[in-house]
Amino acid sequence: MTPDELVEIVRSHGCTTNDARDAAHEACHALSWGVKKPWTRDNIHAKKPKNHRVFGPMPGVREEILARAVEQLVCSALGVDCGTFEKWAMVCWMEMIKNEGVSLPTGGWLADSIRSEMTGKRAAELTKRILELKPKRKRAIAREEGRAL
Repeated sequence: MTPDELVEIVRSHGCTTNDARDAAHEACHALSWGVKKPWTRDNIHAKKPKNHRVFGPMPGVREEILARAVEQLVCSALGVDCGTFEKWAMVCWMEMIKNEGVSLPTGGWLADSIRSEMTGKRAAELTKRILELKPKRKRAIAREEGRAL
């Protein structure tokens, strides 16, 4: 798979994305959260788990760290430089304030958390699933949107 193919495959699932890093990030959330509808950002984020017995407290924080780890793994596998851990840790930190109302520890904690998550089983499984994604067929997309093809 090439970076452009990943972008096109994720777009075929309904997500508007322009680069491999963002495609991997949104695909990670969609696959992790079991999104069945087209992968629009609204549909993906509507499935974000709340406090849950499996995900524990503040699963949005854990899931965002996971998605940042998976995007790094996918981009590395595709030969894409998506930027430093520190850059994406800062973006993650800002998103957590905005989306979760939580300010995470600063310094190297978040970048180290992303690096640590990259070694986990869940990150490896989601990376594999993303790299094995197939394009969604037009007939399946039409069926999901409730229209005939």
